[in-house]
Amino acid sequence: LLSGPTGSAKTSLVYAYASKVGLTVINVPCSGGVDVRTLIGGWTPTADGSFAFSAGPLVKGVEHGAIIYLDEVNFMPPKISACLHGLLDKRRTISIPEAAGSDHPTEIKAHPNTFVIATMNPNYAGTRPLNEAFRNRFAIKLDWGYNTDVESELLASASLLEMATAIRVRAEAGEIAPIPTNILIEFEDICDTFGSEHGAEAGFEFAVNNLLNAYEDEIERRIVSDLFEIYKTRILNELGIDSSGFSDSEE
Repeated sequence: LLSGPTGSAKTSLVYAYASKVGLTVINVPCSGGVDVRTLIGGWTPTADGSFAFSAGPLVKGVEHGAIIYLDEVNFMPPKISACLHGLLDKRRTISIPEAAGSDHPTEIKAHPNTFVIATMNPNYAGTRPLNEAFRNRFAIKLDWGYNTDVESELLASASLLEMATAIRVRAEAGEIAPIPTNILIEFEDICDTFGSEHGAEAGFEFAVNNLLNAYEDEIERRIVSDLFEIYKTRILNELGIDSSGFSDSEE
């Protein structure tokens, strides 16, 4: 169970690990709109006019070996978590009552290479605390925050990362939402691609406005805007953009 803020590469970690060990990822979106039948399977018509049970991707993944990825698990409705209980305890089985009356077994023992990874953003709007019994079914629970060592390898501007860190400190106090790693990468990409077509100044200003638009709250936008004024010159210099054409800003 990986718990951490948005954009801290939880999903990227899952897919990178799956690629490394050669396993398929069965993505189980935990929004309220997910349909159990889509995951488990159901009865479908056959060519001769009869019906047969067809297993869904979750059942196939459990049977043949896969990573079952519960994305944003603290959005998960009870109807989904109920069908996973047996998979997350020592039984390591998944029940398929929908398959009753078919040639397909109604209970499957998980393949040795099958395991479950869940991710969550705690305390975000629309989420709810995990049921303690369900949470305790995960043997390993990790806090997965932003990794500035990794971010420093991905970003050209150390000052941009310093600014993001300052925002994240204020986020811990509940003043503002944090800036995810992918947003920082996108900021530098926009500076480069948009700037190469329309000029460095236009590229930078567009990137700033695009980042500000990630915040809906006007107070949060003002906080980020003020921080950009403080870090602007240093970010420009580190990105190799001539700052002489820009309006005066503080160091």
